[in-house]
Amino acid sequence: MKRLLYLSILLSVLWPGLAQRCAAQELCKVSPVTLLSGTPPRGQAFILTTLDDNLYKRKPLSYSSALEIIDADVPWPPRWFALHPTDTGAALRPGMMLMMNASMDTVLHYLTVAQTAPARFEPVVITCDQHMQAKDTFTAYRHIMDSHDFAMDGHGGVIYFATHDTTVDLRAAYGDPGEVLMPMEYQSIEIADSSGRSVFSWNPLYQLGFDAMYLPYRYAKGLRSNHARFDWSHGNSVHLDTDGNILYSFKHIGIGKISRTDGHVIWRIDRNKQRINAESDSLPIFLQHDLQAVPGADGRTYYTVLSNGDSAHPQCRGYEFTVSSGKGGIVVKLFKTFQPQSTIPNTGGGGNLDVAGDGSYLMNYGLFPIDTAQHTRPLMEYHKGGMAATYSISPSIFSFQAHLARGTIPARPQIEQHGTVLSVSGTPQDCKWYKLSGRELKEVKMVARGNLFTPGAGGFYCVAVPYGVGWSVSAPFVYIKK
Repeated sequence: MKRLLYLSILLSVLWPGLAQRCAAQELCKVSPVTLLSGTPPRGQAFILTTLDDNLYKRKPLSYSSALEIIDADVPWPPRWFALHPTDTGAALRPGMMLMMNASMDTVLHYLTVAQTAPARFEPVVITCDQHMQAKDTFTAYRHIMDSHDFAMDGHGGVIYFATHDTTVDLRAAYGDPGEVLMPMEYQSIEIADSSGRSVFSWNPLYQLGFDAMYLPYRYAKGLRSNHARFDWSHGNSVHLDTDGNILYSFKHIGIGKISRTDGHVIWRIDRNKQRINAESDSLPIFLQHDLQAVPGADGRTYYTVLSNGDSAHPQCRGYEFTVSSGKGGIVVKLFKTFQPQSTIPNTGGGGNLDVAGDGSYLMNYGLFPIDTAQHTRPLMEYHKGGMAATYSISPSIFSFQAHLARGTIPARPQIEQHGTVLSVSGTPQDCKWYKLSGRELKEVKMVARGNLFTPGAGGFYCVAVPYGVGWSVSAPFVYIKK
């Protein structure tokens, strides 16, 4: 994607000026992630995008949409953060757009929604280099790009969902005289190469058939679905398998694998048919998210998926399973079940399961109801080597997906104290100093700018230093006034 001219134009929209951006990129606009229970190991970092669901209610926001890298053992403040590129104002406001999803293998890729013209909002995939500097962008030219998910194809291209509108006569489809002719939305799977040229298109409506969806989900509660719009497929996950073919999750249909060469269905597990044949185990997926392939130490490929649960099956669970060939065709074998420590049922929004090759895993609960006793929302749990830790987030905030950070992550700045003066190791530019106070240090106030800072009182402080498209942040530092 060497479209440098387009990149420069788009970045001028996303980042209107460094000085203005620096004034807006404030740590106090980032929703704190806190350790709720457990003792996490050191050395692991997570990457997640967070957003305030008041955005969809057109209410004032508590926090900005943010992209965060957090440490397992010191989740607050984040190791690194970037607010939504359009957040250049001094105050939060209703209607602010969002960042949806991010991944970090060798470098950072994330998807943001940019306002490129009045009343025009476009999902844009941004690729960063190892120093978190934006180096490339992608937005669909031929389609309306769906903001739920994307994947890099390994050759400089992007795999994404394209949204399509049509109409359907539900009276004819369901034989119910109470149904009506109404608008319908579905997503196709598209691949664009490094030049932006479309090289692959797959239409699930044609390939799977209209009746593939689970009919009771046609009015499932969601951000984009209501009784005036038929949300047929609701694509929410697209990834590459270990062999280069494509894995999909359509929330209202099921999961499957298709050939990247000719688009034929290699295997599929639908909500309508959770057991493929007599040799297979049943895979109880309900409003699922995030089908992924995990290479096993034994040479086999394992698959993971998160079942959010629905009104009839309210428990959120993750599954790890294998798919192989047998006498009756494709055989599915359930290998492991993951269940959150919390017994609060999931509401069917967001969430994912990220399993590493060593067996450690991160389970993002999705849009769980608020824990009124703790005044928090359960966010995720992390397991590694028999150790487990659970994390929470502010009540109005949720994360669509959270992933293990597998790339090179920014180092935290180090604060040094010399008498009554605090400084930052190295030669940073334009540092921001914050005082952390209150319960679990969630109250944040910027108190100074510059490379040196003399606090007026003892307490906890941190410093943020510009790094790429965001800011790297120190761990909390205890200042004792001498």
